Amino acid sequence: MAFWQDWWASYEELLVEQEEALDLGNGVIFAVLVPKGRPVGSGYVRHKNAVVGLWVGESLARVTHYPDPDEARAAAEHLTHERAQADV
Repeated sequence: MAFWQDWWASYEELLVEQEEALDLGNGVIFAVLVPKGRPVGSGYVRHKNAVVGLWVGESLARVTHYPDPDEARAAAEHLTHERAQADV
């Protein structure tokens, strides 16, 4: 938790926009995020990244961040397929 508090505090302004969000089934979610802001004492920054989340029951069990949205999408699709095969 301290990591996230420090990270958010390092910005004078910060907005995280959700560009895309998908429920791929089998407890796998995929989202493309675009943080936009101004770190303390610096200029404006913008960086697109993606996350893959894994739900187990009612709990978010794992979130993996990827700097490359295409890599994240491929990982999410692979995880969805793996979980579908495990249910067969």
